[in-house]
Amino acid sequence: QRTDIDKRGQTLELWNTDTDFHAGNLGAAYKSVPMYWSSAGYGVLLNNARKSIWKFDGSSARTSISVDGGEFDLYVFVAPNAKELIGRYTELTGRPALLPKWFFGYHQGGAGNPSEGSYATGIGDAMRALSLPIDVVYYDSWDDATFTKSFVSSVWDVQRLRISAGLGLPFSTADDALWRKLDAMSPKGHVVDGDNKTLRYTGYGMGSSVTEIDYFSPAVADLVFNETWKKPIESGVFAGMLDFGELNFVPNPDRAFFPSFSTPRRSVTELHNLFGLAYTEGLVARASKLTGLR
Repeated sequence: QRTDIDKRGQTLELWNTDTDFHAGNLGAAYKSVPMYWSSAGYGVLLNNARKSIWKFDGSSARTSISVDGGEFDLYVFVAPNAKELIGRYTELTGRPALLPKWFFGYHQGGAGNPSEGSYATGIGDAMRALSLPIDVVYYDSWDDATFTKSFVSSVWDVQRLRISAGLGLPFSTADDALWRKLDAMSPKGHVVDGDNKTLRYTGYGMGSSVTEIDYFSPAVADLVFNETWKKPIESGVFAGMLDFGELNFVPNPDRAFFPSFSTPRRSVTELHNLFGLAYTEGLVARASKLTGLR
């Protein structure tokens, strides 16, 4: 979380939240990782994605952890320093793949942009004219007419720039083509109410109603990937930011459900902290398979 590394005297609630760091809510985080390490030479991982409360008592040097459901399953790591501790933690949970060299260069982008190819070439021309380094142009807004193999190849051939994009959104817009296909699936590909009716709601600053996609279903993830992401990635676009995975705007989340779970049903509240992981894997696993990256 965005508070100080030294957590003594703090009480933290681990609950994924779509938040603005500049608004002052330093305890909120987009993704909750229920693990901490101690200067005493150990670390603790709570193997439970439900909402948890962590209290670090500065006076007694005691730590208490409470969770609102599921099993209280702890892993304890012992190591003399943070580097070895993180190594043992990632040995258990998994380590990230090494990204291509160009990915570690300078990226230029913004929150919203023209979707045309001239957006990237204009940035490239300006940066090169000023002898400034640039390796990637990020598209937050885009359309299929721009993301073609010829466009991606020409930007690389002429300016040596890669293209990345915010290919992922965790919801579809009510009544558009993708929404209708998801709604027609059995079980449905959207979050539903207790009567199995697809929910519609507003949020994320969108003008139209939206519905969260059930990325816990492999069939749903396949459909969304093929409809939305496959063509740009085949054209050479690198999957960039995956935004809005915090489930902040689902009304009455205790009575909203992911249809891929039937016996028992699983509510949005219950799977709140896991949704961002399922949503991300919905793109990453399929993009990796498509491109041959592992």
